[in-house]
Amino acid sequence: MSIDIESIADLVEETASAKRPEDIETVLNGLCDMFGLHSFFYSLYSPNGYNHPNLILINGNPEDWRDHYFERNFFPNDPAIKHCVRSIVPVQWSVLTQQLTVSDQQAVMNEARDFKLLDGVCVPTHTPNGDLGILTYTVADESDTAMESLRLAMATSQAFAAYLHESVRRVCLGMVPRDSHLTPRERECLQWAADGKSNWDIGKILNVSEGTVKRHLENCYKKLNVTNKGHAIAKSSLNGDITPIHF
Repeated sequence: MSIDIESIADLVEETASAKRPEDIETVLNGLCDMFGLHSFFYSLYSPNGYNHPNLILINGNPEDWRDHYFERNFFPNDPAIKHCVRSIVPVQWSVLTQQLTVSDQQAVMNEARDFKLLDGVCVPTHTPNGDLGILTYTVADESDTAMESLRLAMATSQAFAAYLHESVRRVCLGMVPRDSHLTPRERECLQWAADGKSNWDIGKILNVSEGTVKRHLENCYKKLNVTNKGHAIAKSSLNGDITPIHF
């Protein structure tokens, strides 16, 4: 099997221009057809706080498996999700299953096989503001052709998954990339506060008075609608207003 790169590029463009969830579902069905795969599933976990994420699902899996999965509450024990939470690398189910030592996780994979989802690939996408997107493809047989389809899907889908993630955020959550509403100096003060620096420390680092730092942080509290430094750091991290400096 060979994959036409231009066809993938066309699907990327369709994803970027999607206006409805149904448009995204159509693109994912087209991707399954292109690779010769059985079904897909896409989940987006977008933090709305540290304990209550927004959850968006675009389901192309068989309905009986979807219903069974949610009725049994497999989320906490799904080893594919656990892998995607801690890794940026796609993983094939059959490889993941060989590494499992927890019976509850093994049970999830065994029951998927009972529903003719015999193998699959999960492609994680992580973003600076803490989003996690997981694109999953499955196959209903273990033939050489099916395994080659999964291999190609795993090798080519990571770039597509990034465009998919942004489209799902835009279409389903109404989220678009935005400029920070904090000033550069306010972000700077919060950034140092996140490293545990006191107002006095920050003032020395930035060559301003401790009172000036305090006023900047109080402005942050008002803009973020929080009441203390810890909450401001947490919320600005989730919003993407402050991020670790990489260079």
